Amino acid sequence: MKWNNCSKEEAQEAYDYAKNRYQHAAESYLSDKKQYEACYSEYKSYSSKLDSVRSDTINFEKRIEQMDDVLKMLNSGGAVEDAANAANSSLKTAEEDLSKSLKHYSIPSPSISKTFECVPADRQLDSLSAIRVIEKEKRRLEQALADLKSKLRSMEQETDALTKKMNSLASGQADLSKKMKQYTFEMNHFKKYV
Repeated sequence: MKWNNCSKEEAQEAYDYAKNRYQHAAESYLSDKKQYEACYSEYKSYSSKLDSVRSDTINFEKRIEQMDDVLKMLNSGGAVEDAANAANSSLKTAEEDLSKSLKHYSIPSPSISKTFECVPADRQLDSLSAIRVIEKEKRRLEQALADLKSKLRSMEQETDALTKKMNSLASGQADLSKKMKQYTFEMNHFKKYV
């Protein structure tokens, strides 16, 4: 069949063929559009959930870090033990100074350092109990953080898959749109000869 100077029957056949191809392309275009919209809706939902999970992850990381700081202060070698040692040293000095000041031999010098001794947190029962509670909560948060990170990775993979699918659908729609324009052009051309 020729593009120009075709017979009426050839033109009708070419027109019908182009129209049929246009209709198939239009159906595919609409189907892809619906799929794209569904993917986009799902993508927006995942994005919102991802933001929430990321926020929770950051919050848990900060809480764990704060607990680490508290445990470092309370445990052996920490700031509380250093302060207790410094206080005990000052008490010992005060006791020695008081002992030198009291010269009466029949009255013993009071033991200030034993009376007011500062015991580090890791050697007091109440403090040890608090340390154990903090350690237990820290372990719970670390497990929850690991679970969140796993969920985050899974959600990010799903979001990436949705993005790829949307890109593929958008590319397919662009191709179908070009084909529909081509088929419209062909239908308009052959319609002149019908």
